[in-house]
Amino acid sequence: MNYISVQHKKEIALSSVISDCFDGMVHINDNKNLEAILMLAKATFDPDEFMNWFEFENMNYEIFEGADKIILDTPEKLYDYLVGEYPYEPKKISRELFFEIIRLNEEQSIINQKLAKAFEDYAESNYIVIEDKYHSALMLMIKNTFDFYETFEYWLYEDCKKFTINGKVFDITTKDALYDYIYAEFVECSGKPPKRIKNKNAKIITQEELFALMKKQLLKGR
Repeated sequence: MNYISVQHKKEIALSSVISDCFDGMVHINDNKNLEAILMLAKATFDPDEFMNWFEFENMNYEIFEGADKIILDTPEKLYDYLVGEYPYEPKKISRELFFEIIRLNEEQSIINQKLAKAFEDYAESNYIVIEDKYHSALMLMIKNTFDFYETFEYWLYEDCKKFTINGKVFDITTKDALYDYIYAEFVECSGKPPKRIKNKNAKIITQEELFALMKKQLLKGR
């Protein structure tokens, strides 16, 4: 919810600035990642769309259950209410919804690239990157509702779509193969986030140590 709130405020501010440059109001409020977020939430833990109500539609954060008035004016209160109303249970999303989430994410990525290019051309700069908190929220929601091993993020950002586990080769090049693989993982862990096994040999390094390792690796490649 914090990611969504931050991005919503950014869009309101940007709409206001751009409106000053045109003869009329400009509204930037049709982010495809937000649409994907709300679709996924409705299909898993928020069937009555309270998240959408909380950020975009509420007037005073009040809801009524009979004669009782409930105030949901913080993300924490909203979360507690949702947990009470809709206790978590394993829930597989449909193949169609999964494909729609991918489509919306891809469309928004193209839109963000075009927006960045437009700002670069206007400002004569080559260093403008559009930060989309809705995208961050979507990735967070995906890995906490059904993709506990973060396979989708791997598929989205890594070039290699084939890998080997215990001698078995997996190919998740297509969206169908990706969906089948994630669902198989979901079934294997009974729809519950697996416990992370801590590596006793793991070591936390400082930012300076990380940069030194990166520099060493770059020099090695020359």
